[in-house]
Amino acid sequence: MSVAKPSNLSATQRRLLDAASLEILERGYSASTLASIAARLGMTKGAYAYHYPSKRAIAVALIDHQIALLSLSNEQARATYEGGGLRGLIDVILMIGENNAVDPIYAAASTVGVDPVALDLALPDTFPFWRDIVESYLVEGIALGEVDPSTNPTEAAGDFLTTMIGLAFVQRRKHRSFGSQPLRFLAVSLRLAGALAPEPLIDEVVRARHPIAPDAPRRG
Repeated sequence: MSVAKPSNLSATQRRLLDAASLEILERGYSASTLASIAARLGMTKGAYAYHYPSKRAIAVALIDHQIALLSLSNEQARATYEGGGLRGLIDVILMIGENNAVDPIYAAASTVGVDPVALDLALPDTFPFWRDIVESYLVEGIALGEVDPSTNPTEAAGDFLTTMIGLAFVQRRKHRSFGSQPLRFLAVSLRLAGALAPEPLIDEVVRARHPIAPDAPRRG
């Protein structure tokens, strides 16, 4: 299925935001400055500010990129799992985890989203967008018998997202997105959101995303 590109960043914008992202990931949003970001590229602060005149402008660009990737991941999961349900939600989470691990702009947006200084900047709020996506999958999961029918999808979606913030940091700092510890944490998060037996569904989606060739050597 053909899908739109996740963002319209030019090569220059990508280079500038990559530098800002690496600075934020290493030092935090609060401690990063336009001067320190520009120095990574051998630029002056003024030259960098021509494109992004403030840290807030950088933060907005990071979050816009993140929202675009969230939307794209949801589209791809919907194309893969037409019935939706927990399989679709798990697929979205795995894609987001992979983005967080390999895309510094996406990972930096996650860091900005929980930074105390950034919280006072009236930045675009990704939470309602995320909550609507998760809630839709939980509603489908209830209809498919994958989620406890007594679950309130709206409340469960909010609780799920709260726990997934911790998972995003675990994935970025210590593990690959399909490593065992993050997947155990994902299973716990899904159970807290009302999932009845998420582990087999997680295994199924992981195998679909990362198939092992029949002749590949096995460990053990």
